[in-house]
Amino acid sequence: LAFLLGAASAATLQAQTRTSPAPGRVVGWAWNGGTTRGCSQVYTQDVDNKCQNAVAFGSGTNLCSQKGTNGGGTAYDPRSQSVYVSNGATIALYNLGVKKELCSISATLAAKGGVVTGLAMSDATRELWQGEMGSGVLYLSSYDVSNPCKPVHKNNTCKVAVTGTGAVALGLAYDEVRKLIYYSVSISGFGGWVNEVRVASAAKPCTELKRFSVNSCGSRPGSPITGLGYDSCTQRLYVASATGIRVMLLTNPTAGPVTDLSGTSCCAFTGTGTWMGM
Repeated sequence: LAFLLGAASAATLQAQTRTSPAPGRVVGWAWNGGTTRGCSQVYTQDVDNKCQNAVAFGSGTNLCSQKGTNGGGTAYDPRSQSVYVSNGATIALYNLGVKKELCSISATLAAKGGVVTGLAMSDATRELWQGEMGSGVLYLSSYDVSNPCKPVHKNNTCKVAVTGTGAVALGLAYDEVRKLIYYSVSISGFGGWVNEVRVASAAKPCTELKRFSVNSCGSRPGSPITGLGYDSCTQRLYVASATGIRVMLLTNPTAGPVTDLSGTSCCAFTGTGTWMGM
């Protein structure tokens, strides 16, 4: 399992979160704004247990910069007890046990100027999913990670139009049990950010089955979703933004209902920076 975080401002938690080994705990990359503040770090945070403080696991050489303002993604691989982390241009494998970067590759991108904004892991198929934000388009594709340090892109890219004022798609998650893809779309509206999560089958990731709205944490104008993480055991979707993590219960995500478990009390990030991958 793994939780995901997505992209946000330089002072925000930029992470694509995924469910970590312990239920209710997310792992993600937080972008701290630049090398003048040191390399950004990988954090874990226990969300369900009274929103504990985030714990840093260290940094890697490929986490010292960010591509664009939206680059960032994280996916937890339970088999290797490691985390795939992207800064938007590279994908590095970071081991939580020894707290160091094991290897890295340049991301395979579909568009000139595209950036990785989300990662998600399927342990059953040994597949690493990637969300890439281009100009008004979200590209979805995957890598074969049978060899964790040698991902092979599967040349299966499809695209989804992402339209609207300032529209961004920065969160990505995978439902191992139902074989579903979740991705976020955020639009900057007159009254603040409008956030939603869209649902698709992993077999046809760019064909939308359903969508549902997600309230921003804190007061308006709020912020875009910067990461998603899903726990198949508890059916909980963890939605990260600049101001915190909201938890949604997905009993039947292709038909409903979707239950907001956080209400007015999101779990605030307590590390340095902003979730850009979860």
